[in-house]
Parts: sequence; structure tokens; C-alpha cells
Amino acid sequence: MAVKVADSETKVFVTDIVTGKPLSSVKVSLLDWEGDERTSGVSNSQGVVSFSSDYYYYYIKAEKGSQVSVLNKNEMRWSTSGFDIGGVRENRRQSKGFIYTERGVYRPGDSINVGFIVRNHDNTFPGNHPVSISVSDPQYNTIFTQTTSEAIDGLYTFGFATDENAPTGNYNVRINAGGSQFYHDLKIETVVAEQLKVQIKPLKKQVLWTDKSIDFELNASYLFGAPAANLKSEVVIEIHPYTMQFPKFSEFFFSRSDVEFKSFTQNALKKNLDAEGKLTGSWVIPTLGTVPSALKAKIIAKVTEKGGQTNEGWNIVDMHVYPNYVGIKDPSGYGYHTIGQEVKFPVMLTDVGGKKLSGKQVEYRIYRNDKQWWY
Repeated sequence: MAVKVADSETKVFVTDIVTGKPLSSVKVSLLDWEGDERTSGVSNSQGVVSFSSDYYYYYIKAEKGSQVSVLNKNEMRWSTSGFDIGGVRENRRQSKGFIYTERGVYRPGDSINVGFIVRNHDNTFPGNHPVSISVSDPQYNTIFTQTTSEAIDGLYTFGFATDENAPTGNYNVRINAGGSQFYHDLKIETVVAEQLKVQIKPLKKQVLWTDKSIDFELNASYLFGAPAANLKSEVVIEIHPYTMQFPKFSEFFFSRSDVEFKSFTQNALKKNLDAEGKLTGSWVIPTLGTVPSALKAKIIAKVTEKGGQTNEGWNIVDMHVYPNYVGIKDPSGYGYHTIGQEVKFPVMLTDVGGKKLSGKQVEYRIYRNDKQWWY
């Protein structure tokens, strides 16, 4: 499988792994990060199935007969995280130098090896030429210096050990080669691996204007599978404004520019997990006041290990505080109109799913604002 994501749609291409030919009549499903199906389709004669951008998904699953293939959406992105792409450093003397290390991040107490390749403008470098290195910590204290002339074709290597109590942060490597200065940053961090898998699952993916609360289930387990029994947990809710959008009506604006809604955070629950590492809870939706459009609720679960380390998991819920959405289209496309001329503004009324509604009465007001560009 291969997936291509555009602004308005997602296309999945299904081919036979042996012959390389397109496969038709293959059921393709979009799954969220918990494996629940959001939508599905069947590939055509070209092995292609298209989905609108309305659906949030994490995995793509293809099924035909007894054959099943699953793809992580992020695996299709080009990643440079496994490569050193810092590039070549040049200076006014036309010498070129490249500094590299075997890892991107080190821990206090690790041994660090620094490699340095240097070339003149004609891609040569004299043998037995002395090169100096100086390494400073985040407090600008020099922790290592060395001068060496041992090199092979302009390739120098330096090695030093860090203290187990070394401060964390960015270390600076400075190399002097023939009067030219070259620099490189090293990261030394205290990395603490998470031990828990925390899952927070809302009972409803969408909260409507008639709902009074957001209900959720919390499940935590150790990475080796055992339940995170009786550990301390906390759930907080973040509410953020979100402008409702419908792909079919992308030229319409479904929000009120005259209303400002500020994001806020509230504590929803603070309680120990049960013996199975589970917990159910509910957050009562407060009075929200006037909302310009839709809202997004981010449910964040925090579970504390016995050693004090906090592990987190989160999920998103769409909140529809209105049963309908009114969209206005700017016929000019750039927001300016000539005074004294008639302007017709197309207006669209939809439900929360983007379905057009008819037979409804819409009340509107037109304001004229005075605005100068200098304030």
C-alpha cells in the first residue's frame, strides 16, 4: 500500500506485492490510533480508493480474503531523523570542515567521539597538520582540549568522557584547523524512558449541544503488559476554539469574527486507578457563553509511576455547541467591495455534519466598520 495526503482528500494505492499490478475490490479502512474504524472504501480497477479529509486517522488497513495489510500513515513521510544533515561548513579562507558524532544525544557519563573532516578549496589537506579541539559545557566552562596532527587524508578523530554529574544542555565543540574555526553543538540530556502506556478514550467522539458532560475511560498498563494497578491518576480538559470547516463548502466561513473565545483548562478527575489499571470518569460541561464556532476538547490523562515519573496520554473530542452552522462567502475573494455598489453574499446553512438545510429562517445583520491601516 501507499498513501498520499492532500488538503482535500486522501488517496490509497493498493498493489499486488508479487506482480506490482493494481488490486481492485480491496476493502480499505481508515483507523484511529486505538484501531477503531472511522470509514472505509473499496479500491477501483486502478487499485485506488479516495477518502475526504473529514476523517482523522492513524492507520490504513487493507483486506482481501484472508490477506490483511496495515500501514501507519506517518511511515509514508520521508524522515531525516536517522541522518546527519548538518551539511558542510565553509569560511572565508575557503577551507571546508565537517564535524560529526556517532549519536545526536548523550547521557552524563557517556564517552563521546568527535570526527572532523577538513579540506582546502582544492579538496586537499596537508598531512601531519595540527588541529585543535575545545569543548565547553552549557555554563561555558572548558571541559576538554586537545591538539593532534594524527590524521588520514584530512580525517581527524577526538575522544573524551563526560562526568556522571555533568550538567545537561547544549555543549559547544570548537575546532581550529589552520586558523579557521568550525563549530558543532552536542546535546547531553538525562533521558528517562516512560514505563506506562496510558490510554484515555472518550465514550463519544462528538459532543453535541444537548450533551451535559464528556464521559471517558482511562486505561493504563506497564509496557510489558501488566496493569498499572492502584497508581495515582489525573485527568484535565483543555477547551480550544475551532473554526468549523466543511470540504464541500471550503469557500464559506463558518465563524463569528466579532466574538473572542479564550482557551481554558479545568481539572476533571483526580483518583487512583483500580486493580486493573482502569478508571471511568465524567466532566460536566460548564457554561461556555458565546462561542464563535465549534470547540475542541483535549482530554489529557496523567498517571504517576511509583517512582514519581508521570506518563501521559490524550485524546480529542469535537464539541458542537450549536445545532446548525451558518457560513458566509465573500464574493470578491479578497474582502474588499466598492461603496455604492450592490453586493450579494451567498449564505449557507448546514447541520453539524455539513448537510445543507432548507426551510429554516436565518436572521442577519450588516455592519459598516471604519478601519484605517495605520492602527
